Amino acid sequence: MGITAENISKQFNISRQQQDEFALSSHKKAAKAQLAGVFKDEILPVEVTIKKTTSLFDHDETVRPDISLEILSKLRPAFDKNGVVTSDNASSINDGAACLMVVSEEVLKKHNLTPLARIVSYASAGVDPSIYGYCPCSCIQKSFK
Repeated sequence: MGITAENISKQFNISRQQQDEFALSSHKKAAKAQLAGVFKDEILPVEVTIKKTTSLFDHDETVRPDISLEILSKLRPAFDKNGVVTSDNASSINDGAACLMVVSEEVLKKHNLTPLARIVSYASAGVDPSIYGYCPCSCIQKSFK
């Protein structure tokens, strides 16, 4: 993903300054939301025990409420020595999990389920492999037509 981010940055002329400013804004918004408990219902707490030490994972540990443009600007590019993507202005490298259940209205009624969303459109697309991280943008644009 890092090389893809570099390729997309070059293709769309996204500067290091723009990357860092967006990252700062993102971290600040996430920290504010985290403090307000916005993600509480989105994260299932998990206890992990390693060598008799138990840790509770109940929040996104990659949010940096203390981040600043000064800190961001001092970081070296992570994937290309002349690049714009750093460890703190890119998405983190971590694990995660998700579950999605797509059912018919018949199944909803049969099992007395309450839907959280409704699929109103979908799309598929392909892009040059060097910018595969941009593909969701193509799908979103197509599905809105």
